[in-house]
Amino acid sequence: MKFTNALLLATNAFAAAAERGIPTLNDGLGAIQEGAKELGFQAIDFNADRFYEYSDLLLKALTTGRKIVEHHRHPPANASFLLRLDHVEGAFRFLGLQLQHERGAIVEARACQDMRGVLETICSECTKLGREIVVYVPAPDPRVKESMEANMSRLQQVLDDITSGLSEEKCVAPAAEATAKTGSARDYTH
Repeated sequence: MKFTNALLLATNAFAAAAERGIPTLNDGLGAIQEGAKELGFQAIDFNADRFYEYSDLLLKALTTGRKIVEHHRHPPANASFLLRLDHVEGAFRFLGLQLQHERGAIVEARACQDMRGVLETICSECTKLGREIVVYVPAPDPRVKESMEANMSRLQQVLDDITSGLSEEKCVAPAAEATAKTGSARDYTH
């Protein structure tokens, strides 16, 4: 619980700093990376309340990141910026793997539909941020611009995989197995 409070305070402080114009896009991407990674850790030994709590923190970091992109000037993208984007992609990839690993517990908790809605919102915000980064972050070197666009494309694929991992078909499949084993039908999609 102490870690939750510390992460909440850090996220709120980051959002307040963004309003004052202090943090950089690198700070914003760092907060998003940490939020996605922490949400992945919270998927372990699945608990819906914890998942939703950390989802809210990640959404707040994404919203703040978008504000930074829209309202602040940015130095030209370079190798370290591309590395930061790789780290964000890796954090979302980790989240996707954890959700895939915990899908049985998620289905059993009847959380698929609600989680899919939350994850679709997170992925939508992340997609918007990616588009804005490509538009607003200067990349005078064509190779850097190409790498940035390729990274955003890979991130989009990761996000699509995350939401499809909790599709209705994938959440119903364990229900069919349960019916075959127990002879009783249960609705596992909610």
